[in-house]
Formats: sequence, structure tokens, C-alpha cells
Amino acid sequence: MPSTAGEPLPVEPEDSLTQQDRGTEEELPSREAEGFFSLGYRSFSLHNSEKVEEYQDPYSSLLGELDISSYLLPHRFHITSEYLSADNYYGDAGYAFSDLLLMRDIFTRTYHNLAGYNYQYAGEAPAITYDDRSAGEEYHVDVFNNFFSVRLKAPDYPFHTFLKHRYLDKGGLFQQRFVIGSLGSVKKVSQSREIDWQSKDLTIGTNCHLGPVEAEYSSEFTKFDPGRNNILYDLYPATSIRPADIYPHDVIPETESAANSLKVHSSYTGGLVAAATLSTITQKNNYSDSKSDTWQGVTDLSYIFDPNLTFYFKYRHRDMESSNPDSVTLRGLVNTTSYPVRQAISYKKDILSLSARYLPAKKVTITSDYEFSYRERTNTDQWLLLSDHSETNRIKLAAQASPFNSLKVKLSTDYCFLHNPALNIEPDSSNQVQFLTTYLPASWVTAFFSYNRAITERDNLRYLNNDPNIVVDGGRRETKNDRFLASLSFLFSPKITLTTSFAHYHSTIEQNLAYARWNSTGTAGDLPFLDPAVPYTDDADNYSLSLFYVPPLEGVSITTTFSYTLSEGNFMPNLTEAQNPVSLASYSELKVAETAWILELTKSLPNNWEIGLEFLSNRYNDRYDNSQVGSSYTSICTVKRYF
Repeated sequence: MPSTAGEPLPVEPEDSLTQQDRGTEEELPSREAEGFFSLGYRSFSLHNSEKVEEYQDPYSSLLGELDISSYLLPHRFHITSEYLSADNYYGDAGYAFSDLLLMRDIFTRTYHNLAGYNYQYAGEAPAITYDDRSAGEEYHVDVFNNFFSVRLKAPDYPFHTFLKHRYLDKGGLFQQRFVIGSLGSVKKVSQSREIDWQSKDLTIGTNCHLGPVEAEYSSEFTKFDPGRNNILYDLYPATSIRPADIYPHDVIPETESAANSLKVHSSYTGGLVAAATLSTITQKNNYSDSKSDTWQGVTDLSYIFDPNLTFYFKYRHRDMESSNPDSVTLRGLVNTTSYPVRQAISYKKDILSLSARYLPAKKVTITSDYEFSYRERTNTDQWLLLSDHSETNRIKLAAQASPFNSLKVKLSTDYCFLHNPALNIEPDSSNQVQFLTTYLPASWVTAFFSYNRAITERDNLRYLNNDPNIVVDGGRRETKNDRFLASLSFLFSPKITLTTSFAHYHSTIEQNLAYARWNSTGTAGDLPFLDPAVPYTDDADNYSLSLFYVPPLEGVSITTTFSYTLSEGNFMPNLTEAQNPVSLASYSELKVAETAWILELTKSLPNNWEIGLEFLSNRYNDRYDNSQVGSSYTSICTVKRYF
């Protein structure tokens, strides 16, 4: 029975015959291909240092963009791509056939400018000399990343097999810096180094629903190939532990790893959900012949006691066994020397956590979490600063509420206590508090505010002195970090919006430092100089303003954004020996101002065409290093067509 326009088709009653039995095919919904393409040109101008455009190819280039998707069921596909230059582009393509086949490939290529350190110094011969073997060289690397995945499904049964492959290629030129010689006759060397690194990762696996349980097994293989030029060679003078010869240095080793994992979890629809994972990992350094074998287990339980109360339990166990040769052989052009090697650290680690989420009232949520971690180490006898175990207790509390529709508030705290921390930068205790709120005082105003404060303390710093070989107690370390963000957004009308924001970051580290020294005769080492409560501070402020405006011209829109960032860093040693003849503080001073301005104009044309203009200006001003000062100007013109 035909229907009139605007009325739905009547639903026929089902019978015992399928559509195929009735001799007809079910008509699947479909959508024709739609999307857009664009072509354009980017004019780029750079003045002085490339630091101002760290991730931009410093040349003018053609531009292109394509976005297309189609759903002609059972076929589905999409293509998204953007071309900025030969060294900056992105692509994403996918295809699916019903639920039986799913494929996707994502690739990116990025250009990274690298700063070079100035080695054009006279030095203080013979104690220190500088050797710049690649003066004036410009450094950069190109990174290509490709990720491909495919999944196959058995018809009419929840059984899948899958494959994932990642390929990473990093090539280019960077500055290699190293030291030749010994105290009293040191040569600091800089030279360019060409790299061609490749990393490949392959994962294959299968998963299946087995009644109320889902299981998955997968294997992963990874290999890193440093390519050519992975070993440098130089002439080293004779010392008390080796003869003069040409020796290898700054080796980039080939590495590989293999992992296998089994995952099982129950149905997510019940009040009690359980999951478990068991995996093994093998890692190997093919240059040094060191390796590690790891197995780990994970258990997760969640229980909905009440619609307003849920409990979560997690247990993690990790056992890593490391091994390495007892000695390493240094092979020169003529001489061969062997040195003993300390045994690598092996450990077992257990993490136990219990969490709860409670909804005491409408629009109010309270969460709590307790975590206990215990790490037991072996082979620590020759590692004087490491204890044979460490343990951590952590408590997290958070509450979020919406007292009324226009206000949302969240408050959280994270307290952690560590016993026997392994490194000096690890605290005995830490405490972090965070506050966030979103407020809409009117329908056209949105305010956001965020504040985070973190404090860490360490009471027993320890330093390993070389000569004499003893452990020195170094006193305290304390850090304070503050992060603040505030923004206001105004929707004056559908044609005018304004957003302004301010962000502030402050960090202070106050720590006792130790400096090695010679004895009074200069013939041997002595106990180090200790410099108490040395402060280091970092500050950064960012101001930004963004405006979107639709003028009274048909099809025209304007967007402009301005951003200014000021960063400062200061290190202030107290010890006289750390300030003469040149203060160590001069090597850590930082004061950088970054300014960015963007203006975008678009104009809609008949037949779904659009033209766009974009102007970008960036300036990087380093107050202490003129070699890093630079500015860039970019103009972009594009023509876009929607279909």
C-alpha cells in the first residue's frame, strides 16, 4: 500500500519467512559521498633564528586538504588528509565492510628545527679547549609515523582477529656534543651527526565472547634499528685505565622486544565485573647484550553495591629480572681493554588500590582512593644509594557538585608518602590540591577558573662522592608548584564572540647541592662542597585574546587571536666557589618572550565554494641569547569546495 508524502511507511507484521526466502533483498540505508577539498599557497618569511617556528618547514609551499566520507552500506569509508609541505602532512583513511572487515591507516610527517649550542669559544688551554667541527650547521629532523590496523570478524559469531603495525622513521641532522680527555686537559667537541632511525612494532591477536566471558590473546614484536652512523670514533689520549687509541663512543644501540598477553573479563552488564590480564615481556640490547624478562599480572574488580555507591579494587604485580655481562670490552683500533660491570637491578613490585564513588545527593559526587605500592629490589650491593625496598602510600579525595545549573565546582586532593625513595628528586611526601569551577552568571557569559598547588619535601638527600668513594648526606629538598588559569567567554550575539584568558605557572626548588673538589694539594679528591638551600625558580605567564566576528557582509567571517607568553628562570647558588670566576647562575638564566598573532578571513561563494585568507605573525625574543631571537610571517590563501 503506497504512502502519501510526509507519512511513514506502514510496518508489516513479521512472519516465519526471511526476506531472502521471500525472494527480495533488504534495502540498507546509504549516504552519498560528502566532504570538501581545498587548494592554497603558503608564503613564509623567516628572520634570524628558526627557534620561532620550531615545528614548521621554513619555506613557502603549496597547500592541500581533502575530507570525504561515504556510507553506501554495507561499505563505509573515509579519507582525511592535509598537506602543508613536503615535510609536514597528515593522512587518515579507513574502510569497513559490514562488521566483518575494518581497516584504517594513519600517517603523519613532521619537521622539527633543532637549536645548536655555540661552541665558538677560545677556552682556557690546556685545561679546557673547544672544538666546533660543524660551525654554522643548521640542525633539524624529519619524523614519519605510520599506523595501520585491520580487524576481521567471523560471520554471525563474536570472534575477531586483528593486526596492528606501527612504523616510525626519524632522520636528519642533530648536534652531537662530547668530551675528550681528562681533568686538566679537556676538549669539548661539537659536531653534526646524521641519523636514520627506524622503529617497527607489530601486534597480532584474537578475541572472542565465550558466554558471559570475553577473552583476548595478543603478541607484540618491536625492533629499533639505529641505521648507519650509530657509532662515532675519536682519538682519545692515554689515561691510567687505558692506552691512547681511536675508540668508539656515543653508541646508539639496536634494541628489540617481544610481549605476549592474555586478557579476560566478565560481562559489563552485571553489578559485579571482573577483569584479569597476564603478560610477559622480553627486552634486549643487541649491542651490550643486556636484557630483561618481565611478567606481570593485573586484576580489576568493580561492584555496584547501590545505584549511588560503587567500589573498585585493583591489584598489580610486576616481576622484572635484568641481566648483563660481567664485563664490557672497549675495542680500539689497536688496543682492547675490559672493564667490570655492575649487575643490573631486578625488582618485584606490587600495587594494591581500593576506590569508591558515592552520590549522596543529586548533582553531588564524592570519590576516594587508597593505593599501596611495595617495590623489592635485588642486586643492590654495588649500588650504594639504592635501598633494597621502597614503599608508597597514597590517598586521593575528590568532590564535585553543581549547586545550581549555572555553577559547577570540583575540589580534589592527593597526598603521598614514600619510604626509602630511590632518587634524590623523589620526595618523602607530596601533597597536591586542585580546584576547578565553571560559572555562567548570564546566558551570554561563561567563566572558568582552575588552581593547582603541589608541595613536595625530602629530608635526607644523599650524594655519591667519587674520591673518596663514600655516600655524603646532602640535607633537604623542597618544591612548590602553582598553576592558575582563568578565562571569560562572551557570546554577545550569534555573530560576535570574545574569549580572554590568563594562565600563570610558578615553580620553586630549594635544595642542598654538592660540588666535587680536590684536596688542598690537588693530588686527589676530597669531600664535596655543600651549598645549602639553593633556590631555582621558574615563572611563566600567558595572556590571550580571541575574537570571532561576522560583519554585515554576506558570507564573511573574521577570527583573530593574540597571545603573549613571558617565561623566566633563575638559579642562585650561595657558595663562593660556585660564583667565581663565573657564577654558575649565568648558565641557567632564562627570560624569553613569545608573541603570536593570527587573523583569519573567510568568504562563502555560490555553489558551495569558499575562499580563505590567513595571516600569522610570531616573534621569539630571548633576552640572554641573541642567537635564538627570531620572527616569522606567514600568509595563506586557500580555495575550498564543499560537496
